[in-house]
Amino acid sequence: MMTTLDIYNEIVENLTKNGHGYTKTQKAYDIAVKLHKDQLRKDGTPYIFHPLEVALILAQQGFTDSVVTGAILHDTVEDCGFTLEELKQTFGKDVMDMVDAVSEVKKESLNFDEENSKESFIEKEFEHLTLDELTYKKFIKNGKQTPSAYYIKFADRIHNLRTLGTFNYEKQVLKIDETEEWILPIAKILKSHFFYNELKNNCFKIRNKFCCGDFIDIYNENLLYSKPNLDYLIARLKNFFSQSNPKLKIEYDTVKEYEIYDIIKSKYNVNLNKFFEVELSQMPVYNIYIIDQSFKRDHKFSFLFKNNYFPFIKIAGAGTDRLTGKPYILVYDKSRVLFKI
Repeated sequence: MMTTLDIYNEIVENLTKNGHGYTKTQKAYDIAVKLHKDQLRKDGTPYIFHPLEVALILAQQGFTDSVVTGAILHDTVEDCGFTLEELKQTFGKDVMDMVDAVSEVKKESLNFDEENSKESFIEKEFEHLTLDELTYKKFIKNGKQTPSAYYIKFADRIHNLRTLGTFNYEKQVLKIDETEEWILPIAKILKSHFFYNELKNNCFKIRNKFCCGDFIDIYNENLLYSKPNLDYLIARLKNFFSQSNPKLKIEYDTVKEYEIYDIIKSKYNVNLNKFFEVELSQMPVYNIYIIDQSFKRDHKFSFLFKNNYFPFIKIAGAGTDRLTGKPYILVYDKSRVLFKI
């Protein structure tokens, strides 16, 4: 199991790799370890692991020292008594604003009648809903002025969804409902491909946890089966583009389970417990990204047709990503493995 220091070192490694410093991150780590020292999560693990994991997600996605610092400290005002003024004095206004945006609205600020609240179940429920709604409305409003706060919230919710196992299923579903109502729409508006897909996919897997086991197993088998083909294709792409544009980047990630299920459902009109293995095997499980701002629009993908490096590749289809609006093509190789470029 990784220690807090292991996670911190990985955060620093990612910051450095992406050309960022880590002066604030180092100071934030020292302070957060002290402030969260005696706190535990519901699964019994030291609380400090949560903000560090949130920060790691952001560091891996290339965010800056200040944003990663905000992530490490994102619960210190809400849970540890660290003040916004202390944040501002120690880390600057930008970090203070990020942490303020993601901190919940406290009950004391609502001026409820405490006696009536104790006597009435309905009013107690209303109080809870009001706190939740005001917290999210404050988050949305403040985030417009400090957009980095949105991404801290996305990463925070991703880690929370990944660690929901200690809650009963009903509470897990409530957390999913909240995510889908308040957080996913923001990620969609921002066209944040990574965060939207991670959030959406975690919600999908938790909501369908009792009926998607076979689906997930076959999906994972397809990932393993397709990986050698993926490595070969990426090596060929890098070899080709290194001759014409050494600065071009080629990256990849997985097509998420929810995306494949959506395709199967719309194409075959079946539910998770009625899908067929052959249908899943015909779905692409890897996205490949060719990142080159110098590409002219009418020259995209022309290499697939003109270059003899890719005689084994054939076009299977094309479309436009629903979230980002960017075009893609589907290609398959001699093994009939599909890839989305």
